[in-house]
This record gives sequence, structure tokens and C-alpha cells, in this order.
Amino acid sequence: MNQENRELPSPSDAFSDNPTAEAYALTDELAEILARHGITLPSLRVDLPSCTAVPARPLIELGRANATTVRLLVGVLDKAAAR
Repeated sequence: MNQENRELPSPSDAFSDNPTAEAYALTDELAEILARHGITLPSLRVDLPSCTAVPARPLIELGRANATTVRLLVGVLDKAAAR
């Protein structure tokens, strides 16, 4: 499938009532996918203060990474974009 025809994922029905749970699930999913490529973002987490808003609009903190980790991430993203 080419890039133009690719649809963005829609919010999961399972999490539509609980954006904080969705944020935690997405954080775990991202960590697992990155790990498959040998990448760890040490500061990857849900930003707790953003979960306290009404309505909750949780942010996922990608955090800080060293140059080696960013180089690995750029390489993975570059290969994916070339497909």
C-alpha cells in the first residue's frame, strides 16, 4: 500500500471512554515496537499532569535520548519511509 492511500488509525473503541488507559496502552505498544528494533527510549512514559485535565487529554512523553538512540530511530524511520 502506498503512503497516499494509508489511513490513520482510528481511536480504539475499547479506550474511547478512558483516554488515560489508551495512553498507557499506546506507550507500552510503542516501547515493544521500538524494542524489536533494538531501541529503548529511557524516558518513555505517560505524562501524569496531562491526565488530570477535565476532560483528560493525556500526553505521551517520549523523553530524552542520546545520539546513538536517535541515530537508530532515524534509521528505522528512514527505512520505513522508503517502503
